[in-house]
Amino acid sequence: MIFFQATCFYKSLAANYMKVMPNSIMDPGLSEQDDEKKYTSVCVGREDDIRKSERMTAVVHDREVVIFYHKGEYHAMDIRCYHSGGPLHLGEIEDFNGQSCIVCPWHKYKITLATGEGLYQSINPKDPSARPKWCSKGVKQRIHTVTVDNGNIYVTLSKEPFKCDSDFYATGEFKGLVTSNRAMHWTTSILPPTNRGTGSFPRRCFLPSKKLI
Repeated sequence: MIFFQATCFYKSLAANYMKVMPNSIMDPGLSEQDDEKKYTSVCVGREDDIRKSERMTAVVHDREVVIFYHKGEYHAMDIRCYHSGGPLHLGEIEDFNGQSCIVCPWHKYKITLATGEGLYQSINPKDPSARPKWCSKGVKQRIHTVTVDNGNIYVTLSKEPFKCDSDFYATGEFKGLVTSNRAMHWTTSILPPTNRGTGSFPRRCFLPSKKLI
């Protein structure tokens, strides 16, 4: 409940903040060359490491992402859940409707690893015998490209022009607000399997500051 209230509070602040703060302050000196540089590949770690841990976090051109290794494939996405900014790197991977999904540990939102779609179950209320069906909300979480070269893992940020809900928690507007208020702490780490599914936070992760508690 504290997480939900805090997230709503910061969403409200962010909306007001962007009304008065020009883009030049949020991204000072941003040029076309700087913008293009954001989409160069960045080495985030070794293949051997992520195969053991099955996930890792990284900062790619100032954007926080999580990389999963699941069923022999690599997937990268924005690290904060599109719904309320929950820490996806602490969630469990489960299969729903034949699709592998990361389940946000905060509110159990289900996001497909391959496409970033939000999944939900719906039922026809006029048909009491109907069974729930899995449906897609569309792409909600921004997906990034993972490549492997000589044992190194590289992530290239998505250049897709459409707006993703997860952009709110990943772009300069939200991060600038959080940084200016020093309201949250964030670091990157490789998470061992023992940290997942226990309900406890590892030593280095996304946590609200004591000011919010």
